[in-house]
Amino acid sequence: SREDMTQHCLDGLPDLNTANEEVQGYVLDFLKECVDIGVDGFRFDMAKSIETPKDDASFASDFWPTVIYGAEDYAESKGLDLYCYGELLDSPGGTLSIKSYTKYMSVTDNTWGVNVLNNVIGGKNANAYSSSYNKSASADQLVVWAESHDTFADKQTSKATDEQINKAWALVASRADAMALYLARPANMSQYL
Repeated sequence: SREDMTQHCLDGLPDLNTANEEVQGYVLDFLKECVDIGVDGFRFDMAKSIETPKDDASFASDFWPTVIYGAEDYAESKGLDLYCYGELLDSPGGTLSIKSYTKYMSVTDNTWGVNVLNNVIGGKNANAYSSSYNKSASADQLVVWAESHDTFADKQTSKATDEQINKAWALVASRADAMALYLARPANMSQYL
């Protein structure tokens, strides 16, 4: 359930009490330290495991506005334009909308780029360039890729050649407004095949 996803341990890992204002302060202080050394962007892994302010009902918290807006305001005071995005693989769970997160940051569209890559691998280059994204958000709220550390480590894309990855990435990166990521594959591929 959505409550289990945000309020309980995931696969035995400890769950940070993100609803606690003191914890939010620690996270924000850490992001400020990073901004002080020149960091101008943050990726929030497993963002869907952190509750939203209003849409998560009885277990809602102000984590996202406190941390994201606080970090953005701090970065702006230092002359930096901060970029933040959250990893939302598939959906945020339950009846929650992507918009519950895009109010605060960009989010990942993990399936769109995989579709592009699969079409390139299958020789269906004409079908590879899909005109719409899989997540219901505008392009400037999305982060896309042809291959990620997750798809590579899970061997979903490790059989794709470098040429196929680069072709797919060229299509992904050519999209207006969306942020595109490129995974630098390990030098020794044989251990992953």
